[in-house]
Amino acid sequence: DDLPRLIRAASRRLTAEPAATAASDKETARSILSAGRWIAASIAISGALIAGALLLR
Repeated sequence: DDLPRLIRAASRRLTAEPAATAASDKETARSILSAGRWIAASIAISGALIAGALLLR
């Protein structure tokens, strides 16, 4: 199902202007950083909750 969409996306990327590609790369990097922050925060909060539960045992 996703194969035609992936092929179109790859084709657009190969034929896109370099400036447009750079902007897309910056947006992708920004999205990855944002997701990484959310994941790190959820891991830290989970660890704190587990530590709190173990201390209150």
